[in-house]
Amino acid sequence: DATVNLTESTFTRWGVILQQDIDAAAMTVWLKYYKYSLEADFLDSKTGLAATQDFHDLDMITFGAAIFF
Repeated sequence: DATVNLTESTFTRWGVILQQDIDAAAMTVWLKYYKYSLEADFLDSKTGLAATQDFHDLDMITFGAAIFF
């Protein structure tokens, strides 16, 4: 049986937001892009073996609008 411990992790998030106010329609529209990254270091406490896992990045794009009454 192996006992694996998480020894260190790095989580990164960055993004861009574009927003446009449309005064004539009393509304706002936006487009958002975010990128999430995770890397983790593990250590097997029985064998002393260490490993780094670089997880797949997550890219998110969202679009939205709000109409103000």
